[in-house]
Amino acid sequence: SLELYEVSSGDLLEEIEAHKAEVWSIALRPDQQGLVSGGADKQLKFWEFRMQKNEAGRRVLTLVHTKTVTMEDDILAIVFSADMKLIAVALLDNTVKVFHADTMNFFLSLYGHKLPVLALDISSDGTTLVTASADKNIKLWGLDLVIVIVHCFSTHYFFTAGKDKTIKYWDGDTYEKIFSLPGHQGEVWGLAVSNDGEFIVSSSHDRSIRIWERTTEQIFIEEERESELEKIFEASLEDNQPSLEDGARETAIATTRNLATIRAGELLIEAIDEAEKDKMKWVEYENTIQSLQEMNEKSGLGKRSRKELENSVAKPHPSPLFQNRSGSDYVLSTLKSIPSNDLEQSLLSLSFSEVIQLFSYLEDWMMRNIAVELNCRVMFFLLKAHHHQIVSNRTLLLTLTRLQEVTKNQLKSRKNTIGFNRAAMNFLAREFEQAQSESIFHEVTKNIMATKSATKKRKLK
Repeated sequence: SLELYEVSSGDLLEEIEAHKAEVWSIALRPDQQGLVSGGADKQLKFWEFRMQKNEAGRRVLTLVHTKTVTMEDDILAIVFSADMKLIAVALLDNTVKVFHADTMNFFLSLYGHKLPVLALDISSDGTTLVTASADKNIKLWGLDLVIVIVHCFSTHYFFTAGKDKTIKYWDGDTYEKIFSLPGHQGEVWGLAVSNDGEFIVSSSHDRSIRIWERTTEQIFIEEERESELEKIFEASLEDNQPSLEDGARETAIATTRNLATIRAGELLIEAIDEAEKDKMKWVEYENTIQSLQEMNEKSGLGKRSRKELENSVAKPHPSPLFQNRSGSDYVLSTLKSIPSNDLEQSLLSLSFSEVIQLFSYLEDWMMRNIAVELNCRVMFFLLKAHHHQIVSNRTLLLTLTRLQEVTKNQLKSRKNTIGFNRAAMNFLAREFEQAQSESIFHEVTKNIMATKSATKKRKLK
């Protein structure tokens, strides 16, 4: 039987005599509108959630039976695909049957386990099925059906094509995929390789026949893997973009997290790390000079000047990435190279320890009056994004206090400059308007005088 409980109170709402034998599996539909049950009576039953009135007139949740499908053997496990297109059923005869969920038409039968499958699941993209059996084996099954496969002549390489609309090239010895050939807009149903292996021909459900020629370009499997992983990652980022829901803010940062913003964030992190390494080298150098000075004073053998001590210790060499710049300027140039639309998302890639380090560079840039507008934008965004951590961190208090003071002075200076420029522009505008009005007045006066002189001449005639 199936028992329906209310989670909040733990009360039993309904007990349904669903099967004639033991119930071995229940699978909830991905749309949360119903479930499927199966058991030892070989029946796969579909149920829907409904709200009905009970004897007391109260609306309660109940299950309504909608459809029954009889299987060949006892049902041990059931799972839906995330898109509800497929349903997989594990049977006592060691097989897994896959059906189209809407029509229950047969799709695939998976053989391979020596004992019954006790648990199974389908990946979120609906392409992979995982099964766990009593034979202590876990198997992965591809649900993106391969329709055609052909070998290259005199090699162990072969091509496959199927419902994923791509042609794939494989190494039969290492079981590795070499590359993929996208191009068709529909399922690929036919594939043929020429005798000399110089070209292949494919036919698709998109009513096209394509010829693919062999080239002399070298293929590196690692690069192909990286390219595929980047495409998968970008697709996952697009799928995970937040959607505007009821009550959500309608304003947000006008950018999305993509591969470009991640790379920009990584470049900024590398620049900060290099600058910090250079800073630590100079700290060690200064500590060495200080210790030599103390030893020189204690020895009593004659005082040596600081310049002599500096000449006796090798100065640290800056990183070649700096290109004759300081570490602080190198971080600033990296920050400037990030496109304006990608700046906020790139800053979100920084860890809080790197944010603390970046604040020290912001203070240096503000003190030197460099890129004040960019510094303010970065500073205000970091303060907003990491507000709670910054407030609870005491090590940043002194830096933020100095940064607040210098920022106020810089903004006040720019405000005065803008005010002076605005007053000058207003003065020039008034001068221009006055000049224009005077010229118009002179022209009108001239026209009046000309008209009067012409009238006098006519009278004299």
